[in-house]
Amino acid sequence: MKWLLVLMAVFALTASAADVTGNWKATLDMGGQPMERTFVFKQDGAKLTGETTSSMLGKSTIADGKVDGDTVVFTIAGNMQGRI
Repeated sequence: MKWLLVLMAVFALTASAADVTGNWKATLDMGGQPMERTFVFKQDGAKLTGETTSSMLGKSTIADGKVDGDTVVFTIAGNMQGRI
């Protein structure tokens, strides 16, 4: 069985922070158990690439990433117990 973890992230950014390049950290509450995820973003104009690492799902590549004003959108595929 294949698992596809698709994350669409929307960050409200200040106008002065138009470039999201760098390291970011997020925590998600998974039924009382926190799941930490770090992001390494590389922005080139509107194109966003990079990778993300999760305490639960390991490392994933950021795909279909774009930045439009103060909206950041991307997709990742996560590997859960050997299944993508």
